[in-house]
Amino acid sequence: MDASVKSINDLLAQFDKANKEVVLGTARKVDISDALDRRDKILAQLSEEIGISTAVRADNDMAIYADNGSPLYEQGPRRVTFEPTAHFAAGTVGKAVFIDSVQVTGNGAVMPLQAGQIVGQIAVRDEIAITYQKQLDAIAGGLINAFAETDNTVVTGTALAGLLTDDGHSALPAAGAVGLASTIRVNTAADPEQGGNPFTLRDGGMNAGAQYLYNSTNAASFTAHLVALRSALGADRAFPSDSELPLSTSLQTAAGASASWLEAARKAASVQVDNESAFLDSASTALSNATDVNRDDEVATMLQLEKSYAASAKLIATVNAMLQTLLDAVR
Repeated sequence: MDASVKSINDLLAQFDKANKEVVLGTARKVDISDALDRRDKILAQLSEEIGISTAVRADNDMAIYADNGSPLYEQGPRRVTFEPTAHFAAGTVGKAVFIDSVQVTGNGAVMPLQAGQIVGQIAVRDEIAITYQKQLDAIAGGLINAFAETDNTVVTGTALAGLLTDDGHSALPAAGAVGLASTIRVNTAADPEQGGNPFTLRDGGMNAGAQYLYNSTNAASFTAHLVALRSALGADRAFPSDSELPLSTSLQTAAGASASWLEAARKAASVQVDNESAFLDSASTALSNATDVNRDDEVATMLQLEKSYAASAKLIATVNAMLQTLLDAVR
């Protein structure tokens, strides 16, 4: 986004120079074809970054407006500003884009921008990425809870983190916790590379206290806890309503739904890009036919000139031969 904003400001500065040449040339009644071509090319580049409309006034002076009505060029370029965020942690809210200190993107924008590359970047950052973050966090929270160890001495015993933890904490994460997808960790008590015992996944005991040990006799064929974990993984659980996931489903189904949602978003964006690209090609061709050199017309004209030249050359050769014959006769 920072690169797009810088590109917009640079293009507006280039447009300012070209537009002033057009206005001055029009007033002096000199050829302004080159300046008009440069101005049109700049407009084509600018329209890729941000949706625009134009208005031509006296002396071919042109004004540019963003698709939300904000002036981008009105007798001079307006400043487009954006403060980039160096690092995005979970829950970070990105900065908005401003035109002449008026917010034109984000929730605070009264009249937000509608088209252009910058709008697509805003949608990815503020909509798709946030929703996908919610999905990943919800699935991570479900996994931590599914592998939890419960106090087996009472019916409603306190549950603590088992195989998976929130950054090593024994307490289970709160519902709707932000950033779990980046902080989910394997419990060190079950990780042999960190001095843990992998058999605690079967027997329990990742947390201190006899109430969290399920295989108290250390039986090699003990499977009750593994069966319970399998049931917990397949059980339906609630997911946030704003995550675009089913409200109640299993972790496996939720993971599949998340992948499908992301692919659907990618496919929709791809189709829109194809449609916009086709429209851009059509508009570019129309603009080229109206303002630039049409290659087909120029080739046809060149062929006509070539034929005319050939006929003229043949006529000159014939006249020359006749004159030569006449001179020979006089001699």
